[in-house]
Amino acid sequence: MKIPRIVRLGFEIWGYIAFAGLALILSLIVWQWLGPAKTAEASSQRTRVLLNWSGLGEERLQSVLHTYESALSGVEGDYAQAYAFKITEIPPDFLSRDTGAFDSPWQAFPLSNPILEDAFSLATGIRQSEGQSWIPEPSTITSPRFRAMFHKLTFYSTHAEYVGLFLLDTQERILYYFENKI
Repeated sequence: MKIPRIVRLGFEIWGYIAFAGLALILSLIVWQWLGPAKTAEASSQRTRVLLNWSGLGEERLQSVLHTYESALSGVEGDYAQAYAFKITEIPPDFLSRDTGAFDSPWQAFPLSNPILEDAFSLATGIRQSEGQSWIPEPSTITSPRFRAMFHKLTFYSTHAEYVGLFLLDTQERILYYFENKI
């Protein structure tokens, strides 16, 4: 049985359209994973969430100093984010505040746990791996003026795979937040 020429032409055109649509969808997926990193200012919603997670509250925000959000990479969606916020004040009892079940979540350096040390290295490694020179050097961060709070942490054995870390510079009144997933 012979297929009429118009039907063959219709199938051929449909094939080209389907191929173009598939190519467009794949291009968008690749762009999402491998696209450029965003260094624009953090959204007001993201800023409020981070300040509230830290316990300082959004009313203490003076300005957003820096932001960095990498593109997603790899099949598992590895990424890195870093933010720096200038805050108006640190309440006198804030770092020693008892949260109920635990002592203050803000820890002084040096960290006494090897898992936390590994998580700290992963979080602050954004400075070198992502080229963000505004992030303080790890040797500066471990000085007495900084406090750390691990907001999120996933590890395997003794190696951190995902970390959300707040760092508070008590001298400059800057709150940093790093989130890194490998």
